[in-house]
Amino acid sequence: MSQVDLIRQELELVNFPSKEILPLYPDLIETVTKAIYLAPHENKEPYWGIILSNNTPTSPHELVDDFKDSYCDGKRTFGFSSNGSNELKTVVFQREMNNIDLLELCNNKQTCIINRQGNTLKIYFNNTIYICENRVWKVLEKVDAQIVEIKKHYSAVDADLVRKLLTYSFHNLSTNKIGATIIYWLKDDFTSTYATLPDSISLDFNNENHQEILKQYLRNNDGAIVINSSGKIIGGKAHLSFSDDSKSFIQIKDKGTRHNSAARFSFDNSKSIVITVSEDGPVSVFSEGKNIANLSSIDPFEQNKIIHEIAEENDAMSYEDNFNITCSKCGKTFYVSVLTVSGWREWENERCDICGTEIHSAKCFTINSRLIKTI
Repeated sequence: MSQVDLIRQELELVNFPSKEILPLYPDLIETVTKAIYLAPHENKEPYWGIILSNNTPTSPHELVDDFKDSYCDGKRTFGFSSNGSNELKTVVFQREMNNIDLLELCNNKQTCIINRQGNTLKIYFNNTIYICENRVWKVLEKVDAQIVEIKKHYSAVDADLVRKLLTYSFHNLSTNKIGATIIYWLKDDFTSTYATLPDSISLDFNNENHQEILKQYLRNNDGAIVINSSGKIIGGKAHLSFSDDSKSFIQIKDKGTRHNSAARFSFDNSKSIVITVSEDGPVSVFSEGKNIANLSSIDPFEQNKIIHEIAEENDAMSYEDNFNITCSKCGKTFYVSVLTVSGWREWENERCDICGTEIHSAKCFTINSRLIKTI
């Protein structure tokens, strides 16, 4: 089997959408293969990148009518192919391009970026990153899918700002192994919780340059940062205090202090959402005491295995009943969905995700609940 055929099979196994890209860029698989098998120079792993696009990059840049592989470092300088042309140019950006920058260039199905940094290859396409590290593939989840989950929980959330926060946390902090806790206030009446902050900050998260300053700040300081509803960063080194009730209700056994503190703080402070970034990768979102969204790398091989193990469907009459219910113990509100299937008469019950109290039971096929915010 040739190297190209091997890479083609590997891409199929990770559900890489080759069929969508190959009509635009027929040599895509060959280019990926070339990037993976680039030879080290003087025992140093290669750095290289190429942009395949029908659109000229919007970021400040210079386009040079000349190209050599050795021109490209996959940071500021990239090869550039327009409309599937084999005639490559070199694009030079005014600054180094990070994960977020490259994702923004690939926010549609017209652009694909192949980037080799040391022993890690990344393919950016349609807001997704496919990573091959030491010949092991994984896929980084799409942020937008988690935005949908958060909006189900609190429909009035500023989706654009939350998208920026999650993208920054996942693709800028996490990839640089920077742990962090971010308290995002949905309403700006938080002075009762933080009358004063240990470290006053005057940065605007909506400003990309300020995001870079914040990254360095988080690298060098412990404690949470506090962001108001419009995205202004107002303070850092904040301590997450919580009530005895939240401590008794919430105990995330497989997580550490950062996640438990975030969950408990969000339980006590309904007007906030807390984002935690782990140094080892995952990003978690907490609200009302519950982990409502997560971002992590997906192992597509395991994902495919699970999909193939799904049981066969049976034809049957079914109906769904949906309603809101408030937990009698902790007072949190849940959206409950009861699915009834003809012939299925087992008792099912659903418990509060926060305190464990039973919130509903019925003879049905299944009961699901989702914590919702009611501020």
